[in-house]
Amino acid sequence: MVLVLDAAGWIGGVFVTVGYVLVSIGQLTATSRRFQMLNVAGGVLLTGTALYRGALPNTIINIVWIVFGVYALVSTRSSRQARDDADPDGAATVDETDPDVDTPRVNREAVAA
Repeated sequence: MVLVLDAAGWIGGVFVTVGYVLVSIGQLTATSRRFQMLNVAGGVLLTGTALYRGALPNTIINIVWIVFGVYALVSTRSSRQARDDADPDGAATVDETDPDVDTPRVNREAVAA
Protein backbone atom coordinates (compact mmCIF):
# COMPACT_ATOMS: atom_id res chain seq x y z
CA MET A 1 0.00 0.00 0.00
CA VAL A 2 2.83 2.41 0.84
CA LEU A 3 4.42 1.82 -2.55
CA VAL A 4 1.13 2.52 -4.36
CA LEU A 5 0.59 5.77 -2.45
CA ASP A 6 4.16 6.89 -2.98
CA ALA A 7 3.83 6.17 -6.71
CA ALA A 8 0.56 8.12 -6.77
CA GLY A 9 2.32 11.07 -5.15
CA TRP A 10 5.12 10.97 -7.71
CA ILE A 11 2.64 10.75 -10.58
CA GLY A 12 0.68 13.67 -9.10
CA GLY A 13 3.87 15.70 -8.87
CA VAL A 14 4.64 14.90 -12.50
CA PHE A 15 1.13 15.97 -13.59
CA VAL A 16 1.41 19.34 -11.83
CA THR A 17 4.95 19.90 -13.13
CA VAL A 18 4.09 18.95 -16.71
CA GLY A 19 1.13 21.33 -16.65
CA TYR A 20 3.32 24.16 -15.39
CA VAL A 21 6.01 23.48 -18.00
CA LEU A 22 3.47 23.34 -20.85
CA VAL A 23 2.02 26.70 -19.81
CA SER A 24 5.51 28.17 -19.40
CA ILE A 25 6.58 27.19 -22.92
CA GLY A 26 3.29 28.28 -24.47
CA GLN A 27 1.89 24.86 -25.34
CA LEU A 28 -1.14 25.37 -23.07
CA THR A 29 -2.82 28.41 -21.61
CA ALA A 30 -3.47 28.78 -17.90
CA THR A 31 -7.19 28.76 -18.60
CA SER A 32 -7.14 25.61 -20.71
CA ARG A 33 -9.09 22.56 -19.71
CA ARG A 34 -6.03 20.32 -20.10
CA PHE A 35 -3.96 22.45 -17.74
CA GLN A 36 -6.70 22.47 -15.11
CA MET A 37 -7.25 18.72 -15.46
CA LEU A 38 -3.53 18.12 -14.89
CA ASN A 39 -3.70 20.32 -11.80
CA VAL A 40 -6.79 18.64 -10.37
CA ALA A 41 -5.53 15.11 -11.04
CA GLY A 42 -2.10 15.97 -9.66
CA GLY A 43 -3.65 17.59 -6.60
CA VAL A 44 -5.83 14.55 -5.90
CA LEU A 45 -2.88 12.17 -6.13
CA LEU A 46 -0.66 14.41 -4.01
CA THR A 47 -3.45 14.80 -1.43
CA GLY A 48 -3.81 11.04 -1.07
CA THR A 49 -0.12 10.66 -0.37
CA ALA A 50 -0.04 13.63 1.99
CA LEU A 51 -3.02 12.31 3.96
CA TYR A 52 -1.44 8.89 4.31
CA ARG A 53 1.83 10.43 5.50
CA GLY A 54 0.03 12.71 7.96
CA ALA A 55 1.32 15.88 6.31
CA LEU A 56 -1.59 18.18 7.22
CA PRO A 57 -0.24 21.43 5.70
CA ASN A 58 0.52 19.66 2.43
CA THR A 59 -2.92 18.05 2.47
CA ILE A 60 -4.67 21.38 3.01
CA ILE A 61 -2.76 23.23 0.29
CA ASN A 62 -3.45 20.41 -2.17
CA ILE A 63 -7.16 20.51 -1.35
CA VAL A 64 -7.10 24.26 -2.01
CA TRP A 65 -5.26 23.52 -5.29
CA ILE A 66 -8.01 21.04 -6.27
CA VAL A 67 -10.77 23.52 -5.41
CA PHE A 68 -9.15 26.22 -7.60
CA GLY A 69 -8.77 23.74 -10.46
CA VAL A 70 -12.36 22.53 -10.24
CA TYR A 71 -13.57 26.14 -10.07
CA ALA A 72 -11.54 26.98 -13.18
CA LEU A 73 -12.94 23.96 -15.02
CA VAL A 74 -16.51 24.88 -14.13
CA SER A 75 -16.12 28.57 -14.96
CA THR A 76 -14.34 27.77 -18.24
CA ARG A 77 -17.12 25.38 -19.18
CA SER A 78 -19.73 28.01 -18.33
CA SER A 79 -17.99 30.67 -20.42
CA ARG A 80 -17.53 28.20 -23.29
CA GLN A 81 -21.24 27.36 -23.12
CA ALA A 82 -22.14 31.07 -23.12
CA ARG A 83 -19.89 31.63 -26.15
CA ASP A 84 -21.53 28.72 -27.96
CA ASP A 85 -24.99 30.05 -27.11
CA ALA A 86 -24.02 33.49 -28.46
CA ASP A 87 -22.73 31.97 -31.72
CA PRO A 88 -25.08 29.04 -32.47
CA ASP A 89 -24.24 28.97 -36.19
CA GLY A 90 -20.50 28.81 -35.57
CA ALA A 91 -19.86 32.03 -37.49
CA ALA A 92 -16.66 32.69 -35.55
CA THR A 93 -13.71 30.75 -36.86
CA VAL A 94 -10.92 29.19 -34.89
CA ASP A 95 -7.33 30.29 -35.35
CA GLU A 96 -5.68 27.03 -36.38
CA THR A 97 -2.27 28.15 -35.11
CA ASP A 98 -3.41 28.20 -31.49
CA PRO A 99 -1.49 25.39 -29.75
CA ASP A 100 -4.19 25.03 -27.10
CA VAL A 101 -7.18 23.49 -28.81
CA ASP A 102 -9.23 23.58 -25.60
CA THR A 103 -9.43 27.37 -25.64
CA PRO A 104 -9.35 28.36 -29.29
CA ARG A 105 -8.80 31.98 -30.22
CA VAL A 106 -11.40 33.52 -32.46
CA ASN A 107 -10.04 34.91 -35.71
CA ARG A 108 -11.69 38.35 -35.57
CA GLU A 109 -10.81 39.19 -39.18
CA ALA A 110 -12.76 36.18 -40.43
CA VAL A 111 -15.73 37.09 -38.24
CA ALA A 112 -15.77 40.68 -39.51
CA ALA A 113 -15.65 39.54 -43.17
